[in-house]
Amino acid sequence: MDLEKEATLQRALVALIQGGLVESAHDCADGGLAVALAEAALPKAVGLNVNLASHALPAEFALFGEDASRVVLSCDPGKLARIKEVAAEYGLFADVLGETGGERVEIAMDGKSAVSATVAELNEVYESALEKALRTEPGVVAAD
Repeated sequence: MDLEKEATLQRALVALIQGGLVESAHDCADGGLAVALAEAALPKAVGLNVNLASHALPAEFALFGEDASRVVLSCDPGKLARIKEVAAEYGLFADVLGETGGERVEIAMDGKSAVSATVAELNEVYESALEKALRTEPGVVAAD
């Protein structure tokens, strides 16, 4: 991780948030871009429709590469121009990935569907993942 780049990103995020320009922000460091997009949809059950470019990377890298100093923002479309200006002031790049809304998470890679699920389906998987990983029944606790 480039600490100087990360510090710059954090300063820019503070400026964007203090300026009332963003609705939400989510880092891509844990699970990559696809996980960040899905997790951002869960708290308020707001879907999204995104079409990503692979830039000749395998889909696994483009969707799940855990890049440091990368953040997904959601915003009012009317504030996008100002967000791009602030990003440029900090020497950062901001691009539009898609739109929020509805009850589905639709992520395409180079125009081909990569993720297609309702927010409710993703929330169920997310909320039950640890329990399933531990293979326990709800309400059952083992102790010595």
